[in-house]
Amino acid sequence: MTSAQWNSAAGVLDLNPRGRRQTKKYRPKVPLARQMKPWLDDLEGPYLPVATVRTSWEKMRTELGLPGQGQAGEKLIRRSMSTLARTRLGEERWQQGEMMLGHRKASISDIYALPDPANLGRVLAVTEEIIDEIEALAPGAFTAVLPQG
Repeated sequence: MTSAQWNSAAGVLDLNPRGRRQTKKYRPKVPLARQMKPWLDDLEGPYLPVATVRTSWEKMRTELGLPGQGQAGEKLIRRSMSTLARTRLGEERWQQGEMMLGHRKASISDIYALPDPANLGRVLAVTEEIIDEIEALAPGAFTAVLPQG
């Protein structure tokens, strides 16, 4: 992922880099929680490659004594956040969650009425609320490494 994928003014991250064709593993454009914006605004050039994130996570998991073999990791965070968000959104709004996760692709109707990541307002608000709760329970969990200034 590179800084070119981040549109700060719109608050949208394009998970599919320019020039890369969409594959079965769909990568959407998603609005990011306000807590993430300072991190991305401060970064220049390429972000961390996936392999680096996995290696760092594995080192942290080992240091903290978290369980291995899929019992703790990035996918577990994704599943947990999704479960919390779905409960708060309710089934009638869960489509926003599916879109944010990249599990709901454009349909024929989207040719006529173009989808806009800015329309994912409720799921974005729920995501921000959950992050605020994590920060309240574990101060610095999100803000300790933010750029100062």
